[in-house]
Amino acid sequence: MIHRAQPLDVQGRHNTQLPPLKEVFNLDAHGLHVLLHARPGSISSMSGILIDYAFRVNRRSVFGYALTHILTPTGRNIQTTFRRLLARLLALPGRYRQAIEEHNRTHPTRPFEAQIGPTFILHRPRFEANRAANLGLQDVVDILIDNRIPPEWVDHSYPFGLAYLEAHHSGNPSSNA
Repeated sequence: MIHRAQPLDVQGRHNTQLPPLKEVFNLDAHGLHVLLHARPGSISSMSGILIDYAFRVNRRSVFGYALTHILTPTGRNIQTTFRRLLARLLALPGRYRQAIEEHNRTHPTRPFEAQIGPTFILHRPRFEANRAANLGLQDVVDILIDNRIPPEWVDHSYPFGLAYLEAHHSGNPSSNA
């Protein structure tokens, strides 16, 4: 958990800026930013990050937020669809591992190999503007496999997936397709 008792900068203030993209997995900086700018139960642009009423931020949800942030395409028209599909995948236990097994079965000459650190290279997908309506869960799985995302990262992001879907669920199944 991340809480407000984080170190201050030289002037005695909290750093209130989001970390730059190259430091997207600096979970403490993201968590502190959430603490300073969001409140439990509030509508926030940081959907999916769990914060309790004791102002503690769940690191696993911050990790899922960071993963989603770095992989979301830059095209505005496709971002919402992609985030929703990625959150759906993150909220399905074992689905990514099944997809990896299927990938290995259909591509025996080039099986999936997860990236190992300490440096990771991730690329954002590029989609044509008119593709948003036809984007599916398999497209998101393919992006994760292409980026060689370790299945442990997807498992670790489970709380984010659930919280994101809960925040965006309207109660009407047809609007959440």
